[in-house]
Amino acid sequence: MKIVTAEKMREMDARAIKQYEIPGVVLMENAGLRVVEAIMEMGVAPGSRVVVVSGKGNNGGDGFVIARHLVNLGFEVPVFSFSSEEEYRGDARTNFMVLKNMGVNTIHIIEQEDLLFLERELLHAKLVVDALLGTGAVSQVRGLMREAIECLNQSGRKVISVDIPSGIHADTGEVLGRAVKAQKTVTFALPKQGLFLYPGAEYAGEVIVGAISIPEELMDDREVKVNLITQKMVQQLLPKRKPNSHKGTYGRVMILGGSPGFTGAVAMAGETALRSGSGLITVGVPVGLNPVLEAKLTEVMTYPLPETLDQGLSSKALDPVLTFLESCDAAGIGPGIYPDGEAFSLLAGILQGTPVPLVLDAGALTLLARDKYLLKECKQPLVLTPHPGEMATLLNRTVEDVEKGRLQAAGHFAQTWGVTIVLKGARTVVALPTGELFINITGNSGMASGGTGDVLTGLITSLIGQGLTPGDAAVVGVYLHGLAGDRRARVTGEAGLTAGDLINELPNTLNALLNLPEEIVDKLFYFNRDLR
Repeated sequence: MKIVTAEKMREMDARAIKQYEIPGVVLMENAGLRVVEAIMEMGVAPGSRVVVVSGKGNNGGDGFVIARHLVNLGFEVPVFSFSSEEEYRGDARTNFMVLKNMGVNTIHIIEQEDLLFLERELLHAKLVVDALLGTGAVSQVRGLMREAIECLNQSGRKVISVDIPSGIHADTGEVLGRAVKAQKTVTFALPKQGLFLYPGAEYAGEVIVGAISIPEELMDDREVKVNLITQKMVQQLLPKRKPNSHKGTYGRVMILGGSPGFTGAVAMAGETALRSGSGLITVGVPVGLNPVLEAKLTEVMTYPLPETLDQGLSSKALDPVLTFLESCDAAGIGPGIYPDGEAFSLLAGILQGTPVPLVLDAGALTLLARDKYLLKECKQPLVLTPHPGEMATLLNRTVEDVEKGRLQAAGHFAQTWGVTIVLKGARTVVALPTGELFINITGNSGMASGGTGDVLTGLITSLIGQGLTPGDAAVVGVYLHGLAGDRRARVTGEAGLTAGDLINELPNTLNALLNLPEEIVDKLFYFNRDLR
């Protein structure tokens, strides 16, 4: 599913009105109806008091539509407008006048003391409809609007936001001084970027996408490069198991890494590759650490390689590694590697001579930051899986810069260097060298623990080995990784969730996605509603 900026959505709305002659008032009516449907699904019964707060733009017009339908359904609906009657224009004014002609009183909040009326009504409200600012907000929220948002947040009442929580930047997810904290957001036609990027994602709550009659061909705009990774997308991409298969059918992969104190990283990556479907997995480690890995692993094979005096991987491991890769389908490099000069020479040689796609993580990314031009010397597809700190180092920026513009940071690097980037973190971003971007919404805070990145490396490497393109493997991998974490968190909670928990949960997660209908998987295992 495509995710749009506010400007792109306005362009689609305008084209629907001009090119298809769909009246704007029809689009507004449909938007209001989608919110009313969501309110009914929340179990708010007729007779309940629902406070509607509206701004002066089209978002406010949506609020008036919602108020009208709620009144007709038997709800008590106090309506508050942050504008005078004369300021309304176009479709918003049309719906305001309909509501007025129905005899529904609207309280206009113009002065400071008018807020007292809102505070009083909030005391008795079952639900609040936030239709204040919408996607047009780009500057800091000030004055009465800021105070009104604070009233809503401090009231303790559930809030459903119209299109986007008021005060959230629709493109970046930035909080514009103050923002409404909603339990649910109903967005229209296509979701907006700011709903899925933090901190906006936290303010949006559960996101529902409501159809408002914009033609499908308008929404399928090739200029839109940002996509949401959905359950349906992943189910279609997952490798299928064949009844007449053997261990060689599902790919042979190598995981290269390990150093004293970090044998667990390469072991977990190898174990993940096995648990996510690969047929043959070998971990390449310094020879002195091989006994440790043989004790840790049973089904995963080990390959002892030349080591340095400090038991790191030696540059002399290059020839045996490249020879071994001739019989592989993919390789992951980096978990547990100590990034010294010997390891740098080894990585440079592998990038220049690898016969298979590579996934680079952890120590490999630290080494790569010394000379990014090595990426241009690699003839095979590459997937890099940096966390924000590693991404900042690769870009010569600060972590704060990366986190403020996750889409831009990942997309710029991917296109500049011709690689696939998996920018890990809350709302992992996958950026392809083609310019396509994907946002993942599975996962939880329990996954912020050591080793989960090694699990992701093994998972993506395994999926490439099973035949997915590197880009598809990255998209499927981050979704599965997060979904496994969500499933396990439902049982154990988020605190104390470990990388090992993810590894053990992966087979069940894969089975659910491969063998159950989409809607059943959604109901049983998914925290946030799948959007399409």
